[in-house]
Amino acid sequence: MVIILVIFLSIKELKYITIKEDENRLTWYSIFNPYGTTIFLNECAGQVKTQLYSTNGATCKIYLINKNRKITLGINELVYSNFNEIQDALKLNELKHKNTGVINYFKLLYTGRIKIEK
Repeated sequence: MVIILVIFLSIKELKYITIKEDENRLTWYSIFNPYGTTIFLNECAGQVKTQLYSTNGATCKIYLINKNRKITLGINELVYSNFNEIQDALKLNELKHKNTGVINYFKLLYTGRIKIEK
């Protein structure tokens, strides 16, 4: 059961991302979402950057936050070789948040869904 959960969480991170800077939109595709989801970047409140720690060392993950202060999409540095290009193309303000703590860290790590408090 644990192996299936680890495989599922690993596959969930694999996404194909296209960013149209002139149209200010990001579209992502995955095995679980083959038709894609479009996010209009002007509808995002900003982004939150976190550090993830693993056997490969510390890596960065960016979460896009919608106007309701909920996470829309997470982009992991470990998965994308062009992570810096993606980060530069987003052009969103970094939001500071008060959701620190062990419980919120694990919720963010495994579900990717928490509400970002001001």
